[in-house]
Amino acid sequence: MAVPDKTLPDQSEGKVGCLPALARLYWLAGGNVVLIFCAIYIVLRKAGFTVYLLYVLSVISLIVIRFIDIKFFKGETMNGEPTSLGHWRRYTLGLLVFAGALYVVSSLLAKWLVF
Repeated sequence: MAVPDKTLPDQSEGKVGCLPALARLYWLAGGNVVLIFCAIYIVLRKAGFTVYLLYVLSVISLIVIRFIDIKFFKGETMNGEPTSLGHWRRYTLGLLVFAGALYVVSSLLAKWLVF
């Protein structure tokens, strides 16, 4: 009698593909890099409407992608532990505080620095 192998993934897990990895890569690094580059453009006074729009859209997309990662892709913390919506709320609050502070600092630097 053959014993089924318990280490094989479920059918539902096998169909997801690389989307969870891409989502985690985006909210861990990619979106934050966009925020930093937008802040640099603001400091250098090269920011037009597009840069400000990209800044806001990247913050919104980071929040949405993190929610999708937790809700649909069984997201994990950086330590590999399962996440909950409590983690998402803390991430969202931290991101909003960071993005707001980064915007204020970059706007103040743009006014104070002379290039």
